[in-house]
Amino acid sequence: DHSGVRFTKERFVSATMRGRLGEMLFAVATAVALADDIAPHWGGSVQVVFPSIRAKGDFDHPPEEIRSYRSSILSSFRRTPPTMFAKAQWFEVLEPQVAPDTLVAAAAAAPPNNNVIVTGSFTDLRYFDHHRPAVLSGFA
Repeated sequence: DHSGVRFTKERFVSATMRGRLGEMLFAVATAVALADDIAPHWGGSVQVVFPSIRAKGDFDHPPEEIRSYRSSILSSFRRTPPTMFAKAQWFEVLEPQVAPDTLVAAAAAAPPNNNVIVTGSFTDLRYFDHHRPAVLSGFA
C-alpha cells in the first residue's frame, strides 16, 4: 500500500522494484522517461525517486546483490527511507493494463497531490526509448 501523507510538495515518479536486475532496469528506465513526459502535465519538474535499498529485508535477493544494486543502478537516483516512501500518496499505473502509447495519459490522471509509481515489467522499448539519453545518463 502506497498511501499516507506526502513528504514534500514536489511530485515524484517511481517504480516498484521487483524481480531480478533486468526487470528492475526496465522499471527504472520507464520511471525516468515518465518523469520527463509527465512534467508538462504537472506544471514543472518531476523527480525520480526510489526507496532506499538496505542490505537486508527489502528484496528477496542475496545481500551482496543488494549492495551492488545500491551502489550501481540506483546510485545516481534520489532515494528515500522505505518508511518515508511508504507514507507518500502514490497513484499506481500497472503494466500490462497500460500500453506504451497510453502511459503518460494514465499517469496524468493521477489525483492532485499524488505521485505515480509504475508497476510491471515494461520490457517494450516504447515505454522509455524516446528518452534514451536521460535513461542512460541515470545509469552512468
